[in-house]
Amino acid sequence: MASQPRLSIFDGLRGHLLIGMVLVHLSVDPDIDWLLYLSHSKLLFLRDAEFFVFISGLLVGYLWYQKYTSQAEKKAFLSNRLSTIYRYYLLSAFPIFVLSLLAGNTFSMTVINILTMQSGGAYSDVLPIYFICFLILGPFVLVEALNRPSILFAASFGIYAASQLTALQGFFGFSGAFVAFDIAAWQFLFISSLLVGRHALQIPSYVRGLDAKVIVALLAVITVTFGYLRITPFFPDPMDPGHQLVGSTARFGLHPLYLLRIALIVAFVSIILIREDVWLRPLHRLGHWYFNLSVLRNVGKYSIQMFVFHVYVLVIYQVVFSWADLMIKTLAALALVVLFIAVPNVVVGLRRRAAINDAPEASQQKRRVA
Repeated sequence: MASQPRLSIFDGLRGHLLIGMVLVHLSVDPDIDWLLYLSHSKLLFLRDAEFFVFISGLLVGYLWYQKYTSQAEKKAFLSNRLSTIYRYYLLSAFPIFVLSLLAGNTFSMTVINILTMQSGGAYSDVLPIYFICFLILGPFVLVEALNRPSILFAASFGIYAASQLTALQGFFGFSGAFVAFDIAAWQFLFISSLLVGRHALQIPSYVRGLDAKVIVALLAVITVTFGYLRITPFFPDPMDPGHQLVGSTARFGLHPLYLLRIALIVAFVSIILIREDVWLRPLHRLGHWYFNLSVLRNVGKYSIQMFVFHVYVLVIYQVVFSWADLMIKTLAALALVVLFIAVPNVVVGLRRRAAINDAPEASQQKRRVA
């Protein structure tokens, strides 16, 4: 199978989201909740995982419709992704496995619960979400129905609609023991972005071709609508529209209005990154500069590995430092964030240096052969 194309700006986006995820999850400790102000979650009331799922869907949609066109390629891609996600899920669950045994739980039940995705690593919910999202694609590969995207969309929307009528977490209760989200709802975000991704090559050209007045109107509508939804976050209960869902239930269930907010931010950032109008140029250049920073791209380049690493960072903090005084907690949290960013950058630097050192040796070998 051909290798997956690498888009540096997507690596930068994922790096930004991964760093934000570490900050938000560390801030669960109320003593260092100020870390939230270093991420966008406090300002936008949108977390990082939602955008991760959306970006993954876009890339999968591009690959699915533009690159892997035969059924054999699609089956191979799907099985490879399921295998990879499951392996890294098991790796992310290892600290919980150890802690569970130390807490006195039986070895057999702990292993069974982890292998069946009924318990897993703290804050590692995204991996089971991905696994089930890709699992949902399976039947469509078998019946060769993905050439008719309306069928995939209708099936995904049906699952989403049903999920809004229940408060069960996980996939209608499956994995609900540790997955804080409604996976049945999140798959709709993934499938929707996948179907958008099938037009990945056409979208930038379409946006660039729009009249400047249309762009101004779009950005104005997006800004006003998102601002209104942000200052009045009303999420009516689908079962009782006169009452609001309380707490973070709306986020866990991926309420339709929450989906709209995600779509608005995605559209706003996409327009900024695509358009180069004079009045947008400062934001356009700033966005491209930031998301193409090598320090971010190196984090996002190893996204699934770094996601697992972030779980270990959180376990280290909770086990070792959560009982310390405020000063130690603060220094430990900042040091762990720096470590998280530094590790992939050091790895990339070492690999680059090794490649440079290997180049003269390879040239000498060619000369000897000649």
